[in-house]
Amino acid sequence: DLGMGACKRKRTKKIAMKICKEVDGFTLDSYVEKKVISQGPINILTIDVEGADFDVLLGSKEHVLDRVEYLEFEYNWMGAWHEQKLSDAIELLEARKFTCYWAGDDRLWRISG
Repeated sequence: DLGMGACKRKRTKKIAMKICKEVDGFTLDSYVEKKVISQGPINILTIDVEGADFDVLLGSKEHVLDRVEYLEFEYNWMGAWHEQKLSDAIELLEARKFTCYWAGDDRLWRISG
C-alpha cells in the first residue's frame, strides 16, 4: 500500500512500473449522474481517494453536495493535502450548510456550525 504518490516519485519508479496502473478519472458530479438513480437525498457519502479528498469536493460543481445528508472524508498529509488547508475544506462545507466534526480517539469534536 504505497498510495498514488508513490507512482510519481522517482525513487519508487521501478516498483511503480510493476504495480501502478493508469485509470480513467471522473468527477463526483459525473459519478452521481451515472450511478445514482434517485434524484432524492444522498444519505451517506464517503470519500477516500488517497489524499485527493478535497479535490473531489472542489470538483463538485453541481448540486450533488446539496443532496448529501452525511459526508465523511479522510484528512491526512498525503497527496494534495500537502498544499491544501483543512480550514478551506471546512469553510467550503460550512457554505454548503454542513456541520463539521473531527473524530478523536475517544470522542467526536464539533469544529464548525
